[in-house]
Amino acid sequence: MPLLSSKGGGAASAFGITGLGLPPEYEVQFTVTAGGAGGGGDIAGGAGGGGYFHNAAYNFNRGTTYPVTVGGGGGGSYRRGSIGSASEIQGASPNIGGGAGGGSRGNPATTAPGGGGGGQAYGSGGGSSGGPYGYPGGGGSTGAGGGSGGSGGSGDSGTGGTGRSSPIDSTYYGGGGGAGGWGSPTAGPGGNGGGGNGGQNNQNGGTNRGGGGGGGTSGVSGRPGGSGIVIVKLPTAYYSGITTGSPTESTQGDFTVLKYTGSGSIKA
Repeated sequence: MPLLSSKGGGAASAFGITGLGLPPEYEVQFTVTAGGAGGGGDIAGGAGGGGYFHNAAYNFNRGTTYPVTVGGGGGGSYRRGSIGSASEIQGASPNIGGGAGGGSRGNPATTAPGGGGGGQAYGSGGGSSGGPYGYPGGGGSTGAGGGSGGSGGSGDSGTGGTGRSSPIDSTYYGGGGGAGGWGSPTAGPGGNGGGGNGGQNNQNGGTNRGGGGGGGTSGVSGRPGGSGIVIVKLPTAYYSGITTGSPTESTQGDFTVLKYTGSGSIKA
């Protein structure tokens, strides 16, 4: 039987992992962030940031291939923005829902399937978050989108909810989009974690940050949300080197860090 190359563990023979003395499973940690939603337009709320989940100690089963899905951002709109798409490591993480679209006049914010709630427009309360991985949006005449780590601010200059910092790279993900306001060029600022600013000069949500798009003021469409990301940190000695989707590789001491900015897989 031919030898199989193994980046971390040397050559694997017909004796399998027993012959190598490698454990049948090993501990990894990972961060999963879904896509941020799109902001609403024409005096509207900011969009919710993508849902966030971190597991500090999960056991990969050697030889198992884990598909990785990275959710895209939702589209901005002159009315209500679109929901962001979910991310996950199949077989290891929950399915993490995207953020909720920001509301606009006559178009209430959507309910997020797991990420931050969209900012409401012309409503007393903010859009809700439908899962455990995000916070509600703000209310008032316009409101900011909720983030993965905090609620969106209420009112015309509401700040997008903050995202959450991954322990792997100390970067914030899943920030909510800022409120659209009533004509100010810079209405509500986006939340820490890729949230886009709202207003006349509103911004997209951060790409591969899961940021919510900024809401648009009068006559201005909401901006699209940013795509999500999946980050895996594993011992270099056990890393097979077998992946799809072209993740970016880096090292932290004795560990390899893989950042998936698009869907793919990893073989444990």
